[in-house]
Amino acid sequence: IGQILSQQRFLPFDLGPLLREIHRRLHLNLSFTDWIKSGEKENGRYFTDALLAEEILREVSNPKNSEWRDVVVVGNRSVEGVLYIIETMEPYRGQKNIIVWIESPLNLLYQRYLLRTQTCLPLSDFLRILEDDDRLGLNELRNAANARIQNNSERKDLELQINDLILRLGYL
Repeated sequence: IGQILSQQRFLPFDLGPLLREIHRRLHLNLSFTDWIKSGEKENGRYFTDALLAEEILREVSNPKNSEWRDVVVVGNRSVEGVLYIIETMEPYRGQKNIIVWIESPLNLLYQRYLLRTQTCLPLSDFLRILEDDDRLGLNELRNAANARIQNNSERKDLELQINDLILRLGYL
């Protein structure tokens, strides 16, 4: 999604990899999961959202990023996290902040996860990841979406749907 949008001059932020990069930069002796648990215990439930919002704001304010049409945040798993980032950031170039839900069938989600992570994770473990995402509020995020896209076929179809959304939002 981020690659497709960056081709349309949107500045993408994929929150999972971005958070892992922040963890790596801090050179912590804690595992990623323990770091999050510790940070949330010490700083509250918005620990990771605050770090992510700070990183996004830093990048957006960088003059080298002035040619982008807008900012796209990908990969948040909870409405509270999305709302925290939206409330922390002013709309980029005056555009309205919206939530777009990308729907995919389970088999495609699983296949793409394996490709993206380069792992051989059993389906049962993947289903547990999805259950964890649901506990974080993923279904609430689906319900809060201002727009939806079906990602159930080839990349070209996804590109067409994204371009249609960009057009409907007035970017093209």
